[in-house]
Amino acid sequence: MKRFVPFLILLSSSLCIPAFACGLYYPYGEEVRFNLLHPKCFQLPDYSLFNYTAALYDYTSGNPDEINESGYQSGLQANLVLWQQRCQNKPSREDVYAAVYAADRITANEKDENSFIRYLSVQKDVEAIRYLNFAKSCEPYNGFLDDPWEREEIVKMPQRERLIRQAESEANRLSDPDLKCRYAFLAIRLAYYNQDEEVIRRLYQTVFGKAQNKNIIYYWSTYFYCLTPEDGAVKNYRLAQVFANAPDKRFAVCQYTDRKIPIESVLSKASGPLEKSAVYLLYAVRNAAQGLPVLQKMYENTPGFEGLDFLLLREVNKLEDWICTPYYTELGPALYGGKNFDGWWGENERNDKENIMLQRIREDRKYAREVLGFIKKADFRKVHDPALWQTAKLYLLFMAGDYAAVLNEIHSPWLKTLNPDGLVFIQKLEALTLTAHQKAGEAVLLDPVKTALMKYDDDPRFIFAVGRELEFKQNTTDAALLYSKKNKNTEEDPDWDFSGVCWRTKLRHCTLYADFYTGYFFYMDAQYTPEQVGKLIEDIQRNGSKPDSFSVWKYGRVKSKIDRLYDLLGTKYMRQDKLDQAFRAFQSVNDTLWNSNVYAYRQYLDANPFYTDFYTEHQSTPADTITYNKRELVEKILDLLQKAGNAQNPDRDYDYFLLGNAYFNMTQYGNSWMMKRYYWTSNATPTKLEDDEDYFGCLHAKDYYLKAKETTKNKKFAALCLRMAGRCEGYFLSRQYYATHDYWNSDFDRVNDQLFAKNKYYRQIARNYPEDYDDLISHCESFSAYFQERK
Repeated sequence: MKRFVPFLILLSSSLCIPAFACGLYYPYGEEVRFNLLHPKCFQLPDYSLFNYTAALYDYTSGNPDEINESGYQSGLQANLVLWQQRCQNKPSREDVYAAVYAADRITANEKDENSFIRYLSVQKDVEAIRYLNFAKSCEPYNGFLDDPWEREEIVKMPQRERLIRQAESEANRLSDPDLKCRYAFLAIRLAYYNQDEEVIRRLYQTVFGKAQNKNIIYYWSTYFYCLTPEDGAVKNYRLAQVFANAPDKRFAVCQYTDRKIPIESVLSKASGPLEKSAVYLLYAVRNAAQGLPVLQKMYENTPGFEGLDFLLLREVNKLEDWICTPYYTELGPALYGGKNFDGWWGENERNDKENIMLQRIREDRKYAREVLGFIKKADFRKVHDPALWQTAKLYLLFMAGDYAAVLNEIHSPWLKTLNPDGLVFIQKLEALTLTAHQKAGEAVLLDPVKTALMKYDDDPRFIFAVGRELEFKQNTTDAALLYSKKNKNTEEDPDWDFSGVCWRTKLRHCTLYADFYTGYFFYMDAQYTPEQVGKLIEDIQRNGSKPDSFSVWKYGRVKSKIDRLYDLLGTKYMRQDKLDQAFRAFQSVNDTLWNSNVYAYRQYLDANPFYTDFYTEHQSTPADTITYNKRELVEKILDLLQKAGNAQNPDRDYDYFLLGNAYFNMTQYGNSWMMKRYYWTSNATPTKLEDDEDYFGCLHAKDYYLKAKETTKNKKFAALCLRMAGRCEGYFLSRQYYATHDYWNSDFDRVNDQLFAKNKYYRQIARNYPEDYDDLISHCESFSAYFQERK
């Protein structure tokens, strides 16, 4: 029989494997963020990279090269609109796209196939066709070429220089303002790749310097002009205008903006409310802290500005993270930028995480009410998207805890223009609010909530949030059932769940590889009382077979796991040393569970718990031909307790010794630790379960060894009992010492000597059994001889 115990044991399958082999890691950032209100609920695709995120940019939500809902990337679409306007909006946008971006060359002969070319031909707009063909000839040169001699230089190409001269000549020749600007832009862009700043500046100042018609061509040209040397404040001002008006340049603009320049210096360059709002937008779009003053100023300047809508949505997403993430998960926000912008995981905070978390949530709820006050004063008739503002208002009301107001406004007419994703969020918010609005001790799953849960079965965060609201309202049974539903693990074992939702207990239990949980079973193991587990079992047995669709959905994952839940119930009673209740629970477990290939009972309950010696820990011994499952072990312990308690029993000292062995083996250091835990690590991390003191300090085992010593008449066996009690005491003293000292920087030899000298049971052996001291303390093979004295 093999008993290899790796550094970390994870009871997640038939094999127990190290955590690092599973790819497990501590959750942080976007992994923990509670994100129910997704920006896709609103028509703001051009800002997607700047969605609130713990990453540098939100690459998961889109990028400037992707098309928007109209079918074309925004900058490209603005160019298509200009061409349509030149043609009195007669050609279709698809034909304009085909001619401008898809065709290799434009000829008048294509007029029968393309409405755009047909219009240009009929109108004899030869210059436009000539321009389109010239633009296509420039395309191969719009990019940097490296120096083939590796001199870290950018190659200046003669072909590109020729095209620049030709484009500049055409810009000077033409009186057509549209084509004049287009040729100038082509020359400017080519000059940028040719690193000819003089051409860029000369053409820009000549053609665009006093431009009145600031369309997409103007902003594209301004972008390249901003890449030449210029006064910092002026440069940031120009970049802000490009950011606001050329969506496809937003990512690059953010890279070139000098954020060390005070915003006041940049605002002084702006003329008019719209330009000032553009500056505010550029500076605020990456702000991770509170941004209400900017929202207020932008609303005063330009209430209908689309960028204001995005910043409002971003502010709500910040608050969602600052409030809902810790509220639901007991984990810190993905990116904390609240009042105290000093990080969530500072070393000084670790000693008082819960109080700090609660204080910060209170502060952030207060700030949520301030943002809510701003929204309430806004005139929705003036804003760009009233539905977004109303949605933000509802969510802020929810985060502020005003559930009645949410339900009163949840069907506001302002929400009629929401897209399907937005309507889904409203339905989820209503379900959450209905649940949270109930009284503690009376919360149930209401019919609208049931409908939403089944409808959005694919959203584990939503299901989890409803479960948490129920748990907060003391309905732990339905909460556990919902936690089981968020588990989308398709493997046979349902206890491990990596579906993107993880959370802590309020006491920061650490019963697994870290102090967070991803599935219902191990969370209940840490958090639930035996009574709560019992209520869950009763509920499943009473209602698990009901035929209605919601019952089928709710109990679908747990009704076949009654054996596993009874095991959990019995294990919890074992921690309380309530053996009768534990035995009754284990009696309800079918033996197929103990022999299952899914769970690890056969691997970690395959030793004789009534045998140990001075040094054996998790090692195979000759005694392991006798093994017990949990029910059998408790039954044997109860039998020994009855016999040992009988004063007429001549072997009661031996029975007490066997009980000491069993209780020792049910600790961190024994071969049957799985009687009280589902996870083991050599780190011996405190779990914060109610029996930690015994599990790591061997208190029960020590008591039974001492009872064996008190009742024995054999002197050598009495000395052996003290030696085993001393072994338990050694673990207890070591645990106490390292609870207040740095383990990794300790002088282990010195500490071990100190703790050994402090062990009162070893001192008793030296004092009362001096002839046995050396054998028991120094000779590792002496256990058998002393044990045989009594056996």
